Amino acid sequence: MKSTLKKILCAVLAAVLCAGLAGCYDEDKTWAAEKDELTLPIGGYLYFLSDAYYEAAGKLSSDTEVLKGTIDGKDAKDWIEERALNRVKAYYYIDSKFQELGLTMTEEDTATLESNTASMWSYSGSSLEELGIAKESFHLVASVYPFKYEKVFLAMYGEGGEKEVAKDDLKSYFVENYSYLESFSAPLTKTGDDDASTDLTDEEKEDLKKQLEDYAEKVNKGEITLSEAASDYASASGTESTYREPAASQSSYLESTISNALNSAKDNEAFFSETTSNYFVIRKLPASDNFEEFLETESNLTSLLSGLKSEEFSDYVTEQADAFTGVTVNDKAIRSVSVKSLVTDSNKMGTSSASSESEE
Repeated sequence: MKSTLKKILCAVLAAVLCAGLAGCYDEDKTWAAEKDELTLPIGGYLYFLSDAYYEAAGKLSSDTEVLKGTIDGKDAKDWIEERALNRVKAYYYIDSKFQELGLTMTEEDTATLESNTASMWSYSGSSLEELGIAKESFHLVASVYPFKYEKVFLAMYGEGGEKEVAKDDLKSYFVENYSYLESFSAPLTKTGDDDASTDLTDEEKEDLKKQLEDYAEKVNKGEITLSEAASDYASASGTESTYREPAASQSSYLESTISNALNSAKDNEAFFSETTSNYFVIRKLPASDNFEEFLETESNLTSLLSGLKSEEFSDYVTEQADAFTGVTVNDKAIRSVSVKSLVTDSNKMGTSSASSESEE
């Protein structure tokens, strides 16, 4: 009798201790999903859940609490959980497609991904650990998964892929969204004898503007090239030439003053432009002339394909993930994670500037 009572008391004490701690270790709750030999730790699900939470916040107005909002006709909490679970399945779909397409990860790729993870972890590791996301889990979902995702995307939409984008479509997108230009600049500051930097006076700015406008006029008349104008200005001002050879830039990334000036300029025309810190002489070149050269760099091709098809591919992966089979989801572990645990005073509200919620 005493032995039985002792066992009962020990069991009760263990339960009390476990309830009083942050949580007792449970092997069944350490993994979120598995397929074949690939297991996703519960930290991977937590990462996707957190990502889905912030995506939800972006769809709700800043005067709406995220977990009190509705998205696409669903309670935000349900939408977030469904979104996170879809990404778990997407994780497995991408891995499966990566293998199907015969794609590989080299030793160099592995080293690069580990380095990327270490760098990101040094900035956000402590906050991720507070959420229950271990470094290993973070590596799988924030480094390895995006790597495979991009490789699958490029294989499907690149040359010979099942969703190959025609070269003419790439060129049209390039011409519409990129600017091809050469330039040189002059700062709106000067350095005194004491090496201190000071702003130019209004009169000095006006003189500099006139000087650069004269260079642009000479370039347009064919009296001088832009490179020669840059060298001439550098010689006259006692500085190094700031000439930038012809290069393509995504138009949306340019300063608005430069972008607006480019829109009104003709091909091969030089013009004066300015930002808050510099004056420029810029020559607009036909974007189509640079397309073939631009395409020779893999990262540039990736940028074009992403601009054209990234949203389409994201929707495609979401659909494929919903229909993807063979993934064992650990419901016990998933249910043990609460969306509410992600909420803090600083993130509880939506972040959209819209005055209404997404379904409205």
